[in-house]
Amino acid sequence: MAGPLDFLLNTSTDGSEPVGAPAFSLTKVLATAAVVLTPLTTVLVNFVSSADVTEWQIVVLIVAVLAFLAVTASADVLARARAAAGTRTEWPQYSEFAPALPATLVKDGRDARVEVVAARQHGSEAQFLVHEAGQRLRWVGQSELAFG
Repeated sequence: MAGPLDFLLNTSTDGSEPVGAPAFSLTKVLATAAVVLTPLTTVLVNFVSSADVTEWQIVVLIVAVLAFLAVTASADVLARARAAAGTRTEWPQYSEFAPALPATLVKDGRDARVEVVAARQHGSEAQFLVHEAGQRLRWVGQSELAFG
């Protein structure tokens, strides 16, 4: 049976989390803390009501608290996205060629002269980023190119 601390930590039984070490989920912590913060907010409101505080100071306090919660929740989401993206291995790495390599793009009909500006390994096939005059850059397979 999972305890309350296990609820607040990012752990799973199948090991599918992107980061191996358990980390607090700030979203869960803030949502759980709302139960505690609500009565404290009531006490704070009673204190502020009895103190000599202007309406603008109350508005600034409320905006500051909401901004803090927004920044904290955003940091949590961004940190998770960055950690999850760092574990992806299927994104191909590429190598640039400077200067570009001349090649011929094999087409139906007339072949076109192109410049190869980068290469990457995509699955089992090498792909090349080619620039053809008047066309956009695009990735083509190795079988579509002739070098030399």
